[in-house]
Amino acid sequence: MDSKYILETEHVSKSFGSLEVLKDINLKVKKGEVICIIGPSGAGKSTYLRSLNQLEKITSGKIFIKGDLFLHRENDKTVERISK
Repeated sequence: MDSKYILETEHVSKSFGSLEVLKDINLKVKKGEVICIIGPSGAGKSTYLRSLNQLEKITSGKIFIKGDLFLHRENDKTVERISK
């Protein structure tokens, strides 16, 4: 499937216990586009990037790579994931 987006996230959330670090994050990055993620210390920038490359497990949301579903999690459980 050819998608105009190289990376998409839909409703990505990440919690550490009762601390909600990422809440309903949506992002679309087009092929060739350069983006910056900025914010104050503790805003969740590194957690978001670590979640995209699977160093952290998201609590819920969807991650798409080149239009294909890479990961879908709900309520801290994997619903669907592509094989490595």
